[in-house]
Amino acid sequence: LYKELIDILSVQRFLLFRSEIDLHTIDKVYKAKYGIYLSDDVKRIYYGEYADALLKLLKKEEIPDIYQHSIPLLLPPLLHVIKT
Repeated sequence: LYKELIDILSVQRFLLFRSEIDLHTIDKVYKAKYGIYLSDDVKRIYYGEYADALLKLLKKEEIPDIYQHSIPLLLPPLLHVIKT
C-alpha cells in the first residue's frame, strides 16, 4: 500500500493477526505517519469481496487498552502488492 512491495499473503496475515486487538488504532497511526488511512490504501488497491472483507476488519471498534496485548507496534510502510 505504501511504496513497498509485500506479497498478498503478508497483507492478509497482518490484517488478520492484528484484527483482534488494535487494527483500528493502526489505521489512525498509518494516517499520522503516511498521510493516508490504511483503509483508504486498501480501497485504492483491492476491490470486490476481498476489499470488503479487509475493510470490515479495519472498521471494527477498538478494544480498550486494558484488554490489548503489550506487543510493540512496528508499522513499516505496508504493501504495494499489485503492480499494474
